[in-house]
Amino acid sequence: TEVAIQPPTDAINVRRNTLDTDAVCKHGLSNSLLEFEADNGYGSVAREILPENDYPIIHNSCFFLPTTLDHVEQHKHLLRLYPNSYMVISEPGRTRIDSDTRTIHINGTDEYDLLWHKTKGLWDLVANQVDSTFHQCKWFFKVDSDSFLNLHVIEQILATYKTSQNHYVGWFNPGNLRGRNHLKWGPVKVAIGSFYGFTRSIMLHWEEWEQQNIYPWGLRYYKGEDTNVAMFLRDHGVC
Repeated sequence: TEVAIQPPTDAINVRRNTLDTDAVCKHGLSNSLLEFEADNGYGSVAREILPENDYPIIHNSCFFLPTTLDHVEQHKHLLRLYPNSYMVISEPGRTRIDSDTRTIHINGTDEYDLLWHKTKGLWDLVANQVDSTFHQCKWFFKVDSDSFLNLHVIEQILATYKTSQNHYVGWFNPGNLRGRNHLKWGPVKVAIGSFYGFTRSIMLHWEEWEQQNIYPWGLRYYKGEDTNVAMFLRDHGVC
């Protein structure tokens, strides 16, 4: 299966200086140009990673694509589209990185109610190796295998952020905070699980935040992995 990632012409012409980081933090990015499904019909088919000279931020990002052991072969073509990309699976055994197949193995089982555990295991591993295996990455993204990013526009949007600061980006839905309320912060903005990411600064703080034991991962009311990530970040002041 090939993946179309060319956006409409007007999407390519989004001006960087029209994006206000504070406004994004407050309201989120409810923008259909950020992401779309493979059957959207836009443009040509991408068969290889976009050129580094034209997409330097994308090439200094890491992309993590959750899948299952049974679907690794089906989804491995996605590694051709994203620089520094890895498939992520859960299976019983030691958490590890297979650099030959670019697959991250998280100790656990692949169950919907345990997706938060798989995601937490991924970010714990990445944070532990942020200065070694993932030293080149300024951004860290989780991308579902059935969602395909508009990398042209994302490159422009990311240029408005400083990776030395704590930023959480993705496809939010302002006006619908998905009914998630935090005891301290009130309504919490949640980036839907098909695509979200954060800056290197957050990864550098991740282990420290985990050790503070503020946020109890896997809350009964918030089993969604995207909600758990949003709640965890909000506990540490990241909107």
